Amino acid sequence: MLRSLTDEQAAELLRVTGRALAERQEAVVRAGSDEAARAAVPAADEVAREAVTRALPGCTDGRLLMGVAALVRMALRLTESATAFATPAAPRPRQPRAGTEEMFADYRPERGEDRMLYDAVSGVVGLRGWWHGASGACCARSAR
Repeated sequence: MLRSLTDEQAAELLRVTGRALAERQEAVVRAGSDEAARAAVPAADEVAREAVTRALPGCTDGRLLMGVAALVRMALRLTESATAFATPAAPRPRQPRAGTEEMFADYRPERGEDRMLYDAVSGVVGLRGWWHGASGACCARSAR
């Protein structure tokens, strides 16, 4: 029975089971926090098995139906994961910036300008470089 399953039949099996599971999930959402309503919603395994039974009427063995339903659910989860992975992320809104704005310009500490930091650590370690200039709090801003 399963050996003669065509690609079209397999696609239909996935579509039917996916739709049934989506309807079940909608019922769970509608039930909200009402425990009685949530208890009335059938388990996902049961919904998948019933969908497989309808899609494959020639398959009557209960154990085989459970196995096929589990494989279908796994294929649906993999499809969902692959789709989420392949879908490009939505572009994030950009903040308007001045053309010559420096890095971390949105943050400026009240105290801790570069010269103060340089004076504090220069007796402990030998410091070389341009960062201790009169540029303000460049080092403190980038350490945030």
